[in-house]
Amino acid sequence: MPARVAKYPPIVGVGMDYHSVAPPSVPPPPPAPPNPAIIPVYPWIVQVSTQIAGFALTGKWSWHRVTVEGVGNILWGHDWGMGQAHVPVPPVLASPSIVMRVLGSSTKYWLPTFSVREPVDGSVPGGDTPMAVSTPAWITSTQNCQDISGWPFVGPTTFCFQMVSSKHVAFTFADLGAGAIGMAGDAVGALVGRAIGGAPKMQDVIAGAAAGALIGQLMARLPPPPGGTSLWQGLLGGAAMLGLGDAGGGTGNAVAALVAPFISQGAGSASNRVASGPTYQRGLDGPTVDSRTGRPVSED
Repeated sequence: MPARVAKYPPIVGVGMDYHSVAPPSVPPPPPAPPNPAIIPVYPWIVQVSTQIAGFALTGKWSWHRVTVEGVGNILWGHDWGMGQAHVPVPPVLASPSIVMRVLGSSTKYWLPTFSVREPVDGSVPGGDTPMAVSTPAWITSTQNCQDISGWPFVGPTTFCFQMVSSKHVAFTFADLGAGAIGMAGDAVGALVGRAIGGAPKMQDVIAGAAAGALIGQLMARLPPPPGGTSLWQGLLGGAAMLGLGDAGGGTGNAVAALVAPFISQGAGSASNRVASGPTYQRGLDGPTVDSRTGRPVSED
């Protein structure tokens, strides 16, 4: 089935996700105790917009080396990053969680096409990466951060609008399954990180984001190391969080920062096996490439 190319930069998005609400909330949950209690899970309206984190920390797009219709393309796994506005659905009007939702927000493109891949020019280093797709109506489903009583997970509960494009790519049920596997990997990674590192505090989120931004920029400027960049990012991320000590959440968060990329790498490999054929196209107008060697296939 055909799908639209998701063009970069994105425009705007909207949806709903589910998070806990930390006390004191206004109004407190009924029956209101003397010390207001946490609300384990509650619906939040999220308005997705382009933030600096998407450029400096979590972005995956092609533009410098590949352009189509004068702009770049969004790649699978592009994350709008933290800074997304969250508003609890009434009757809750205020809570310290509003700040945490903004600092810890994530909106990721989880729908890929493995038939076309392009080099990453965003802040996340990587080689040929599947393109992100949208529906023919230039709207795509995106996965958002969620939690129940502080235990995180992800779900496709937001929708993002894309720039108008006339370009189509192939999209199969195998691609859909591969995207779902990748989303499941993110969910498992978040749960494992929470189990190891404990409930994140506000300073942990800020420290982790700053360390991740610096490491991502460093990795993007170095030659690809053996074994792939994501595992090395995990190693450097764990070392950075350990060096930050209590400011980074302590040893637990350092171990969690190290483990999560291994889970992501495994989910990515599983996705690739599900969706990838023997060849793919490098760029919409590029050569056909052997998926096993990464080299162009001879036209002879």
